[in-house]
Amino acid sequence: MSGNQKEAGRVADLLTTRIRELNLPHKNVKQGIVTINCGTSTCSHGEYASLLALIRAADEALYTAKKQGRNRYVQAEMVEGVEGTGPVDKLE
Repeated sequence: MSGNQKEAGRVADLLTTRIRELNLPHKNVKQGIVTINCGTSTCSHGEYASLLALIRAADEALYTAKKQGRNRYVQAEMVEGVEGTGPVDKLE
């Protein structure tokens, strides 16, 4: 996802809210509804970060959100730039 941390957070918040608002029955939770957790990561404009580093950071954020409960999102700290050929363009 391109964009900054604020935009990534806005999208994650929108996703978690809209899924919850669908009120889809959760077949494994009595009287529960389907919700999602999200993890996001970003790098600063002009910085190069490997796609793998961004995915790892988002994955760690997702697991942090899961540990905090249902229907949550967590944003990873901004991923520092690393040597690469361009902004988020190659999987290591």
